[in-house]
Amino acid sequence: MKRQYVSLALAVLLLAVCCFAALHYVSRSTEQLLAMTQPLLQAVENQDWPSAQTAYEDLENGWQNCAKIWQMIINHEDLRDIEVALVDLKVMLAEQSREQAIKELTELIFYLGHVLENESLRLQNIL
Repeated sequence: MKRQYVSLALAVLLLAVCCFAALHYVSRSTEQLLAMTQPLLQAVENQDWPSAQTAYEDLENGWQNCAKIWQMIINHEDLRDIEVALVDLKVMLAEQSREQAIKELTELIFYLGHVLENESLRLQNIL
């Protein structure tokens, strides 16, 4: 009987460690993606389209790296929202539409922040 309790306790501990590692990864990668949006926002505001395109490609590459692991961790609707925002942003950058690109980038920033908020360890997220 004692072995069963020890095994159960180890399983719960392992699960808790995995959950905290996933939360840490999502938090860290979200902060990195949000940091990548700042040079893009600045380039769009200055209408520096070549720099905006380069910053977008960096952001998209960062997203592709994160998305592989995020698919196992977070809500798929949140993933879809982020991917749609990236596609819309890409179109607005190609059209060189300053206002629309800022709007799409702002939505992307919101969606990334939403993931961070939803995945954080808070009482309201547990209940």
